[in-house]
Amino acid sequence: MDINQFWELNSYLKNSLNNAKNSEELNSMHCLVNDEIINHDHEDIRSTSLKLVRSTNNPWEIVKTLFDFVRDRIIYDFAPEIVGRSSWQASVILKEGTGFCHQKAILLTALLRAIEIPTALVFQNVKDHILLSTRYKNLIPDGMLPVHALVAVNVSGKWYRLDATLDSILCRKKGYRITKVVEGKESLLPKNTLNGTPHFTIKKELGYFESYPKEFCSLLLENINSWNSWRMFVKKKQLTM
Repeated sequence: MDINQFWELNSYLKNSLNNAKNSEELNSMHCLVNDEIINHDHEDIRSTSLKLVRSTNNPWEIVKTLFDFVRDRIIYDFAPEIVGRSSWQASVILKEGTGFCHQKAILLTALLRAIEIPTALVFQNVKDHILLSTRYKNLIPDGMLPVHALVAVNVSGKWYRLDATLDSILCRKKGYRITKVVEGKESLLPKNTLNGTPHFTIKKELGYFESYPKEFCSLLLENINSWNSWRMFVKKKQLTM
């Protein structure tokens, strides 16, 4: 894959974040909305949420249960197949059982909204230090992941960022720390691996969104050949975060 194609696509995605908000600007009611992508009125989404949390009314237990489900049951894929706009729909992601950070964040948002917990999407500019010691350092300069996705949930009037990207199987295999929900705290990508090696650094917060930026879908689909080249490169080389 041509490195210029890869970074041109990432640059387009990053520049499309024009409607970002900070947490104080979020409207909790807007963070319960059902739409084409966060389609939490879909029967599969609603039934999954209700089944998983039917034994508790505690909001933090609900958040933890749904977080753990998305973290571990939706296997992380650095370069999933994109077949169209449906690839971003929460119901499709649930059915497929795999996804990259954007897809996992979309699904977690939908599952939480289905239980009427206000949830927003968050984007960050993240540095993956481990990539710097791999053969991929030339393709991903400085280990930068320019548009990483996670969620923010509103519990008792306060927003908490939660990152369910990396599944436990991958973390145990690689010696990474597993992200976990702790009541009253945020759960972000770990700064270090289990042996103390630097792992992730959040370089910049890109903002909060009440809906998924559809520009992302359009831009990626317009550049699907570049994405497919990236996907072939990743699958061939077994690249993961």
